[in-house]
Amino acid sequence: MKAPPRDRMMGWLARREYGFDELVERGMRDLELTRPQSEAVVQRLTDDGLQCDQRFVESLIRSRVRKGQGPLKIRADLQSKGISDPVIRDALDAAEVDWFELARHRLERKFGRQPVDDEPKEQARRLRFLAALGYPQSMAYALIKD
Repeated sequence: MKAPPRDRMMGWLARREYGFDELVERGMRDLELTRPQSEAVVQRLTDDGLQCDQRFVESLIRSRVRKGQGPLKIRADLQSKGISDPVIRDALDAAEVDWFELARHRLERKFGRQPVDDEPKEQARRLRFLAALGYPQSMAYALIKD
């Protein structure tokens, strides 16, 4: 006999944080619930303090920063999970991450400390690397010229 949807969702939340919309979608997909049914279960979990978008956002930001990802990629990930822009902006500001230093660290880890000189191909390669990680173009240029 299968566990009730609430119990299954609590199990998912025990493993990691989920955003409201993400948990609703997973309930619809994995538990074959209708959207209203899934939203009702997730709303109960939210009301009981078991699901919290703020905790989810903070958890995702910490995880992505540990991977060396930049603010643009993190913002896009959160937006794709249904998190609103004001919540994302506040959480990124509160994270107190030195994005420039994080980008510098990732660049040095990948390419070492050797200077780029003025070789356009190598500069472009490094710029693409930083862009793929989600760092703003202006920051990437500043690091390459540094």
